[in-house]
Amino acid sequence: MTMIACILNRIFPILLGDLLVSDEVRRDIFMLPSISENIMDYLTEPSRFHPYRLNQKVYILKDNVCVALAGTVSYLKQFLKDLRYFCSSRKTITAEDINVFLKRYNLGSAGEHLSFLIMTVEKEGQDFKVGQFKRGNWRELDSNIYGKVLANGSGAVDFLEGVNRSGTLITGYSENSIEYAVQSNIILISSLLAEERARLHTVKKHWGAGFEMVYFDGRKFTKFDDITYIVNHAKFDENGNIEVPIPAIILHYRYDGDILLITAVAALRGETEVKDTEIIIRYKEFVTNLFIVEPINYGRSIDIEKYKQDTSFTSYRNGMGYIIETEGGKFLPAIFNVGSELKVEYQHLSSVIITMNREINDKLVSAAKEAFPHL
Repeated sequence: MTMIACILNRIFPILLGDLLVSDEVRRDIFMLPSISENIMDYLTEPSRFHPYRLNQKVYILKDNVCVALAGTVSYLKQFLKDLRYFCSSRKTITAEDINVFLKRYNLGSAGEHLSFLIMTVEKEGQDFKVGQFKRGNWRELDSNIYGKVLANGSGAVDFLEGVNRSGTLITGYSENSIEYAVQSNIILISSLLAEERARLHTVKKHWGAGFEMVYFDGRKFTKFDDITYIVNHAKFDENGNIEVPIPAIILHYRYDGDILLITAVAALRGETEVKDTEIIIRYKEFVTNLFIVEPINYGRSIDIEKYKQDTSFTSYRNGMGYIIETEGGKFLPAIFNVGSELKVEYQHLSSVIITMNREINDKLVSAAKEAFPHL
């Protein structure tokens, strides 16, 4: 029960993986980063599977090799262990090496319980050659923004519908740049997180709870690190106007080695100060939760208290998803900003300040009013 995806944009490929692992065992309490409260109270319909824990599903095996995995956890662990050993035992890995590995590897009955996409990138003169090896039921679509998109797992259909809903992307980057590819996918993740908070549709279909992104930066595969996602709430009035959206949840992602740490800060009460050139939002009361997301076969003890001692961060890389409500539905735009125009400062358990260039908010308000008659 999962969702993994490959976005074959115009320049370099990107892999996405959700974090949710489901099980037939039903927990009494399960916290979701985007909600930061027990979601089991909302999942009342009968179901065979239930949210059970958070795990990583995309892995970098070599500078030029990465894999996304879906399926039954025990089979994933063994396959990942064997594939990781194969890659680490060789100085270099080519697409042909992966082809040889897969031909020799005896999946046996595991093949029914395992889906994957392995990707390699090799330099050929001034260009790069991308190798792709996949197994399982992969769904595909072509997008003007994202290029060819492949998705697998229980969330594949909903994910592709989310990609299809993506409208115009306003950007200052060239469509053939890595910056464009990263920006468009961070915006997609921001939108998915906002929709998850608004509808819980992901978890009800056994996927979601957060997303990792692996991209090729021209030299090597890397996981996108040190980023903050903000989910904002607002309501249209009868004329399609909105006030400054309220940041309901802040999600800061960072890696410590192989461990993904998500600091979730949920607002209980705050204040907004609107100036001529900037907007300052201060949390007066909030709740902080720390989510520790391991690789699926990590197998080592984690000093949780060490990470809880100081969860402070200052972020200049921020994706913002919006839930703007109408009588008939919701408008879910998203943006991604890098730079001092949008800053999030969180001091461990004591303060949260969001400082935003007013132009960012004004553009959002204008786009929302434009969309209002069509909602």
